[in-house]
Amino acid sequence: MKVKYVVFKAEDYDRIVQQLSNAEKDSALLADYAITDAWVVRPNDIHAPSVLHAYANAVQATIELLRAHAPTNPNTDMTLDHLHSIRDAAFEHALSADAASHRLPD
Repeated sequence: MKVKYVVFKAEDYDRIVQQLSNAEKDSALLADYAITDAWVVRPNDIHAPSVLHAYANAVQATIELLRAHAPTNPNTDMTLDHLHSIRDAAFEHALSADAASHRLPD
């Protein structure tokens, strides 16, 4: 599976930045690329399986709505292909979370 994002705990991120040469400049550069509107769902979180299955099912519902109501054209086909890959990735993560040992989130 291709990795799209790399996620660090804030304390680990700060430690890595401090170890870089010219830490002040590197920190600002990395901060420019920070994604601030994302949540992380860890596979061993007790809620992860249901959250990830729900997300995969929501994407599947969108696929079905587009198939039923969107005009057939290359843009729609590309969108559907993209949604299929998102749904499949969410489902793979859900299956992984199903198999994980679970604990309350930290």
